[in-house]
Amino acid sequence: MRELARVGAGLVALLVVLRDLAVAGYAPAMVPASVIVGLLVVAALAFFRDGLVTGSGVALAGHYLLSLTNGDVVLDLAAPAVGALVVVYLDLADLAAAVPKDRRVDRAFLLASARRTLAVLGIGALAGTAALALALVPWPALEVVRAAGALGVAAVVAVPLILLRRSQ
Repeated sequence: MRELARVGAGLVALLVVLRDLAVAGYAPAMVPASVIVGLLVVAALAFFRDGLVTGSGVALAGHYLLSLTNGDVVLDLAAPAVGALVVVYLDLADLAAAVPKDRRVDRAFLLASARRTLAVLGIGALAGTAALALALVPWPALEVVRAAGALGVAAVVAVPLILLRRSQ
């Protein structure tokens, strides 16, 4: 199970990086950034340290932001999907780190893990879509409204994930 989660996390990270490269087109800054992100992901999946896993997830998100700044993108409608994929990467890497090395893959555990990963993907996509919808609303240009919007977006993303973690 550990290896399956490790391979799944690696494939999800590769999908995010390749999508970022497609968005940015040919940008010289993306090549070293992609190499650094790839090394962080490999290190996180090889050594299973919480700091490396979290750092590689932050690096994936930063790589996405770098691709948006280097590409000619005004509004990326796939942002919720990319955010959800980063959350799924973190969930699979966390699962790979938590499962003992000698754990056999029984069907019930595999199905429960797959359900949990799909739930995380759905929650991430819904939270990202809600954040995108909030960003598209023409709010008044007051700093208080902007701060409330930022807090609302953070709550939309964090609360479902916290509830999912507590229910497991």
